Amino acid sequence: MFSVFQDYSFETFVDETETLQTDAALFSALDRATGRLGFERVIFSVFADPVLPAYVHHIGVHRHNLDQWDAFYAQKNHARIDPVAQALRTGAGAFAWEGMTAWRHLSRAQVDFLHGMKDIGVHHGVAVPLGNRTAVLGVSTADAQSHPRVNLPLLSAIGTQFYRSFRRLNGTTPVGSGDMQPLTPTEREILCWLRDGRTDEDIGRALSISTSTVDSHLRNIFRKLKASNRLTAVLNGIRAGYVSL
Repeated sequence: MFSVFQDYSFETFVDETETLQTDAALFSALDRATGRLGFERVIFSVFADPVLPAYVHHIGVHRHNLDQWDAFYAQKNHARIDPVAQALRTGAGAFAWEGMTAWRHLSRAQVDFLHGMKDIGVHHGVAVPLGNRTAVLGVSTADAQSHPRVNLPLLSAIGTQFYRSFRRLNGTTPVGSGDMQPLTPTEREILCWLRDGRTDEDIGRALSISTSTVDSHLRNIFRKLKASNRLTAVLNGIRAGYVSL
């Protein structure tokens, strides 16, 4: 289930970020993890999170090698047309920016915005919604000819773990899982199979149920654990104490 990328596993990232005590160390861990996937540019922004103080609610809490960002984004008031932010706020999961025109209608100004991102050296961008769409992680490359590993579930899991740790370090109210609905025994068993990387067919055979029934259980698990994919469900399940690494 968990990926290994350039001798660095997702489990290592989880273990590391669980114990870090400063924002600087946390952001360094994020840079290392995304860098091993081939992304050298990172931007993290908080939209509206009641757990976090007001001073972190702005575009670009953390930026990496994006010196032209202010001139392009803030000074030109691109926040009002940004198609990436709009898509994230209206229900999109993690996605690659360059493929947006295939599934979302964009105005001419929004298409120009995406071209402008390339002009300031932002290529192969990926956006990852965090929390209840209260924040976003963006990663990209500086070189149009580079070939980053665009693994959306893995980037979502990295972002989710990072965001949990960021809220732990900066939150003004306790961060916990008390608002999660409890999983049933069957859902817990299926979550264990997810952790082990089993397919729907594998789980169906093990539990003597149809794949459609497995899919129904998965939807319930995702809803209860507030996850959008398998990796995030397992990560949230680990944090809630349902499964262990």
